[in-house]
Amino acid sequence: MHFLEGLDVSLYRTLNGLCGTSDTLDRVVYHLAGPTGVFFLGLFALNWFRRDGDLMRRRQALILVVPAVALALVANRTFSTLLPFRVRPMYAIGAAAPTYPWTFDL
Repeated sequence: MHFLEGLDVSLYRTLNGLCGTSDTLDRVVYHLAGPTGVFFLGLFALNWFRRDGDLMRRRQALILVVPAVALALVANRTFSTLLPFRVRPMYAIGAAAPTYPWTFDL
């Protein structure tokens, strides 16, 4: 368990070490973090209404994506409840908070 906590903290520090190094990168990441649901819904719609190729097979695959995502969410919640609790890296001892302004809802 200590190995995973150390790995989490080191990955957290590595990724957050990039914060503040480029104003452009900071802006891109900040603005792309919010509308991910809209982006994936747009991709879904784009594939649903696209007319080339095997339309019926593609729509069947897209319909199967919906219960697959729901099943993945249920499995994720089940595993996170049953497995041992680990403190998130940004709350772990030794993990420095990012130097840019941020809120807890991110």
